[in-house]
Amino acid sequence: MPAFAAAALGFAAIGAFVVLRAKGEQSGRPGSLDAVVGLDAPPAPSDCKEKLEDCSKVKCCKQDGMQCFEKNEFWAVCNSTCEPGVHAGEDNKGWTCAVLTPAAPPAPKPAPGDKPCVGKDVDCSDSKCCLDPEAKCFQKNKFWATCMKRCDPGVHKDDKDGKPWTCTALLPGKKHKKSEGAKPLPDVPTPPVHCDSGPIPAIPQFSGYQGPPKMIKVLSYNLFWWSLFGVRKGNGNSAGLLIQSTNSPLPWDLMGFQECEDGKRVMEGAKLQDEFDLYQFQPLTKTSAICMAYRRSAFDLIAQGGEFVAEDGPKQYYGKRAMQWQRLMHKASGKVIFFANHHGPLMVGSGGKCGGLITGYHILRVIAANARPGDAIILTGDFNAEPGSPTLRVISQRLTDFVPAGIDNIFSNLAPGSLVRNMDIGNGGSDHNARLAVFQLTPAGNAGFQM
Repeated sequence: MPAFAAAALGFAAIGAFVVLRAKGEQSGRPGSLDAVVGLDAPPAPSDCKEKLEDCSKVKCCKQDGMQCFEKNEFWAVCNSTCEPGVHAGEDNKGWTCAVLTPAAPPAPKPAPGDKPCVGKDVDCSDSKCCLDPEAKCFQKNKFWATCMKRCDPGVHKDDKDGKPWTCTALLPGKKHKKSEGAKPLPDVPTPPVHCDSGPIPAIPQFSGYQGPPKMIKVLSYNLFWWSLFGVRKGNGNSAGLLIQSTNSPLPWDLMGFQECEDGKRVMEGAKLQDEFDLYQFQPLTKTSAICMAYRRSAFDLIAQGGEFVAEDGPKQYYGKRAMQWQRLMHKASGKVIFFANHHGPLMVGSGGKCGGLITGYHILRVIAANARPGDAIILTGDFNAEPGSPTLRVISQRLTDFVPAGIDNIFSNLAPGSLVRNMDIGNGGSDHNARLAVFQLTPAGNAGFQM
């Protein structure tokens, strides 16, 4: 660097120091003397890099939504996503995909009225401020952020919910732009969830079907809404295209969606809005965002409803969890299908505030209260409960888990052997794989469980 340039940079740095000193002296706020002494000044916005430019030195990107992802100690680039490992067409050396951020000042002292700085394993979304001066407030998603010294994008092995981290560094005093891909849901009042229990209720048995084979094709799909439709603005309609591409040769009959804040948008993306009737659960909140749809040419609606059946536990609280149902007359067979859909509480495997036994009981109670003798019952959902968890054990005492796919499951009271196809059809941009199940209506035989 020429001597005059170095000198100019030196005077510029001194000038910046004086301004910070004058404006922030003894304030304890970012920009004050005690916030900058002994640390490198953060890069000016003009020094930040464009997409795919090397950002290993400045550790910042000009464009919203971009982060500086590390390949190794010598190279990093600005991009919206990064997949750890070797990238095709490169030098066969893997990417760490660690998110690099400019050096942060020591944790500032909160001014009166500000949220206090927090420690490890506490949500820092509001304060964006950590007690540990070496830690930063890294965001998992719009609901959770916590203080860590390093954050790697993706799913963390110790997280039971299996949800990925964006690892966006939230900084005090900086307004982080909200995604324009999906409108935020308003706060609405919801009824309380009581942790009452009782004997596991009896569930109606299927009356059986005598006649030519009749198939019912079912989809269960958690749409990962905040990321797929919020951060990534629909990801090129990837979910809609997945549903559309699997609508033949046998068309979809019933669809249960979790994390579904706008079912109409999903059906329009699949170009099925004119063929299906949609039921969006109300009141709609970020945790009761479930919706279901049935093919109009195959069914007539008899009744529908829903209620809150669970609530997240205090260690990972987002809200209350709902269940919805419909009784549908299957035109081809003359049989009634009781179709239900649920998104379970967090933490994964806990059953939420009330525990897994009571959550399972609440789900079965809704079915018992609204299904009728002879109904064929089909229950879809992301139960946020692993195989062997109390929630699934209770439900399995009355219904068969025909599609045990981790926390995503499809239960039914149909006879063993009624499932003729069970398929993972891909994720369509979600963090869950969509599940396809085809059931054949059969004679009653050993259908379901009874008391």
